[in-house]
Amino acid sequence: MYRSLRGIAYLISIAGTVAFAGCGGAKTFPVTGKVLLKGGKPLAGALVEFETTQADGKRVTARGETQEDGSYSLETPELGAGAVAGDHKVIVSPPSYPPGNFEGPSPQSLLDKKYQSYSTTPLKFKVQSGGPFVYNIEVTGPSRR
Repeated sequence: MYRSLRGIAYLISIAGTVAFAGCGGAKTFPVTGKVLLKGGKPLAGALVEFETTQADGKRVTARGETQEDGSYSLETPELGAGAVAGDHKVIVSPPSYPPGNFEGPSPQSLLDKKYQSYSTTPLKFKVQSGGPFVYNIEVTGPSRR
């Protein structure tokens, strides 16, 4: 179920970005960084998304997947490498299970849910004209209540 919800969210964000791309000459600026768990361990296979709302109300999303060392590089569908200028909310979605391997702890147990929604994320980053920009992100595991 988790994979299908992630896929649906991805398709919806692409549709919104494609609609925006048809509206004119938005320019992207390079954004890279690393996602680390508290304590410095890289979070491999996570999805990092930056979302901003333009003056006309359209949302634009850039995304990148983290590598083994936690590094990511953003790309905005239909616009190219990087993210458009603006104040971005940033979310991090946990990695999926490797194909065919459902052993071990759930990837969901690696990351606090607050990082997985634009309405609850504390992560923000401003992309301005120019760049390149580096945004290193430290995340924590689930909060214990």
